[in-house]
Amino acid sequence: MDIMTKFGSLIIFSLGLLSLTKGQMMIVPADQNVKKLVNDSYFVSCTPADGSKHAEWFSPKGIRVDSAPQARIRTESLNGVELFINRITTQDGGRYRCQSTKSKQAAYFDLTVVRPITFDQSHAEQWAEEGRSHLLKCKALGQGVPTIHWRIDGKIFNTNTTKYTILKEGLMIHNVSQTDAHKQYVCRAVDISSPIPDSKQLNISLRVKIKPKIIGSPKPEHYGVVNEWANLTCSVNAEPKPRFEWKHRQQVLSPSDTVIIHTEDNMSILQVLVRAENTFGPYNCRVWNEMGQDERQIYLHKGRKPAVPKLDLLETGSHAAKIRVIQPSPTRANSEQDDRKFGRVLPITGIIVQYRMQTKNDWSPANISVTSPEFKEFVLNGLTPKVTYSVRAALKNQAAQGDFSIGQFNVRTLEHPTPISAALATHYSCSHQLYSILGILFNFVLVKILMLL
Repeated sequence: MDIMTKFGSLIIFSLGLLSLTKGQMMIVPADQNVKKLVNDSYFVSCTPADGSKHAEWFSPKGIRVDSAPQARIRTESLNGVELFINRITTQDGGRYRCQSTKSKQAAYFDLTVVRPITFDQSHAEQWAEEGRSHLLKCKALGQGVPTIHWRIDGKIFNTNTTKYTILKEGLMIHNVSQTDAHKQYVCRAVDISSPIPDSKQLNISLRVKIKPKIIGSPKPEHYGVVNEWANLTCSVNAEPKPRFEWKHRQQVLSPSDTVIIHTEDNMSILQVLVRAENTFGPYNCRVWNEMGQDERQIYLHKGRKPAVPKLDLLETGSHAAKIRVIQPSPTRANSEQDDRKFGRVLPITGIIVQYRMQTKNDWSPANISVTSPEFKEFVLNGLTPKVTYSVRAALKNQAAQGDFSIGQFNVRTLEHPTPISAALATHYSCSHQLYSILGILFNFVLVKILMLL
C-alpha cells in the first residue's frame, strides 16, 4: 500500500475514534448515502465499538468481501477494517454492510452509482452529400435523459432557420455545400436530473461528398527530354478520397522500371522515363469515387534541356561575389520542324549553383541571391574572406535541369571586410575622379592654345 493510502487510513481511523459512541459501530466517512460516478473510486473504514478489528464487509448481494490484493473490491485491516471499491461500475450500487464478528452490531452505507454523460463516438465524423439535406446526429446517454444544445462556429443555436432545423434526433442542415464542411459543430449534453448533474460536449466534423473535378489548366502541357524523367501532375477536388488511373495510348500504366506513380489524397504525379520518341504524346488521367468520375488529357511534349552556361565574375567582396550567367543561344530553333526534331526551346525557370573551397572535393549547394531577370546574374553569399572557391551553375526549365558549367571557374574573396556595394562605389569613385582630372587638363590646354592665337 502506498504512503497516501496509509495516511488516509490513519486520518479515517482518527476520525472514527473521535466519533465512537459507547456500544455503537461506526463507519468513516459517516455518510450513509454515497453517490459516485462510473469509474470513480471509494474508500471507507469500519471500526467496532470496542475499537478492535473484528469486523467483516458484505456486498449488496450479501457476499463477504475478501482481502485479495488484486481484487477491484477488497478489504484491508490497518486501523480498522477498510473497504476499497476501485473503478466503480453500475453493478456495484447497493447497500454495503460492516458486521462485527463478535456481536450482532452492524453499520452500512448505500452506494448510488451515477452514469456520466457519454456520446456515441461514431457521430464525431459524419458525411453529407452536396446539394441535399443532412441530419447531423448526436446521441448522448446519462443517468437521466440529457438535454441537447447546439453551437455553430462558437455561437449558440436555438432557433430554426431556413438553413438549420433542430430535431429530436439532431441538427438538420438544408442544401449542404462545401462551406458547411468548414464550420465547427458542437453538441452539448446537459443532465440536470442526475443525482450528480453533468455536462459534456462532442465536437462534430462534417465532410461533404462531392463528385471529382480535375482542377488546373483545361489543356495542361508538360515537357520532357529523352533519357530523362518527366513529371505529369493530376490534381482533383473530390470527397471522399478518389482513386486515380493513368493511361498512355490506351494502355493502363502501372509502376515499373520506367513508370513511377505517387498518389496523395487529391493528387497523383506520374513520372515516366523518356527512353524513346513514342513516350511523348497524350496521357489520360481518370479519377473517380462513389459520387462520379472525371477525366483529362495531359500532353507530354518534347523539350530541350537548357544550354550549358558560362560564368563571368563581375565583382568580389570579403563575404560575397557577384557573378554573371552567360546563357548561349540555342541552335536550330527557328522552325516547328526543328522543335519536333530537337525539342522545344523553353524559358529558364531556375538556376542551381554549387561551390566548394578549392582545396575540397565535394560540391555543396550555394546560398545565392538572384539579382536580375531570367537568372542572368546572382550574388554568391556566405563566403569566407581570403579564400579561393570553385563555382559551377546549371539552368532549369520546364523540361529538365541542364548540365553544370564546364571548366574551372574560381573566385577569391577579399581579405578586408568589403561589401559588394562598397566595391562598386569605390570603382565608380575612382572612375569619376579620373574623368574629372582629364576634363580639367583638357580645359587648361584649350585655354593656352587660345591665348597663343
